[in-house]
Amino acid sequence: FGKKPEPAAAVAAAALEADAEAVLRQARGNLDAAQAAMFQDSVLRLQQAEPELFARMQDSQGPSAAPDVHEKLVELTWDTIAAFMPLGGPPPAEVRRRLRLVASAACGGAAGGAGGGGGAGGTVAV
Repeated sequence: FGKKPEPAAAVAAAALEADAEAVLRQARGNLDAAQAAMFQDSVLRLQQAEPELFARMQDSQGPSAAPDVHEKLVELTWDTIAAFMPLGGPPPAEVRRRLRLVASAACGGAAGGAGGGGGAGGTVAV
């Protein structure tokens, strides 16, 4: 029956940027925990750097979010996911799936649909 497959939430720390590698090591290889920790750190830095945007972000989330709040959330999410992409090669399937979801949300499309979403008839290739 062969080798047991690796869990989708586990990513090898090989060939990642140093900060992502360190966070992934702290999370013991759990991609979900590592990304959550990195995203939380990004939000805390935003609170210090842009307190007005941070305050609006707390008050306005979801479909009714102001455009600058939505843009910042997409940026932080994209940066968090991209930090765990291996350098110099294609990303693992789980990372590709997450990137498609973020790209679809950023473009206003339905996540996971045919062509990867993309809203307004476009597609997002990741």
